[in-house]
Amino acid sequence: MIVVGNFHHVKTDLKLPNLERLEVAGERFYQTPDGRVYPSVTTVTGFEKRSFFAEWRRNNPTESKRVCSRGNSLHSVVEKYLLNEKEGLIVTGKQIGRAHV
Repeated sequence: MIVVGNFHHVKTDLKLPNLERLEVAGERFYQTPDGRVYPSVTTVTGFEKRSFFAEWRRNNPTESKRVCSRGNSLHSVVEKYLLNEKEGLIVTGKQIGRAHV
């Protein structure tokens, strides 16, 4: 068993503004304090492949649920690591927390 170490945060004086998160037609955007709106990375990367993945999900509903669950679990594990939360960060065989790799 391998236990993943802590993520070391580096303090900085850099002041980043809080961005408002918006959901528009099922897509995520962020609005800056001056009113500019930008799509999320996931939204941008999905632009060109949207129809391909929609068709793939329709044709592969069981596999689609499995891979979406896997992606969500992996995202959760990475977030916990960055926040130095211990739950879900024990690596055993082919499993990291609840995310299979």
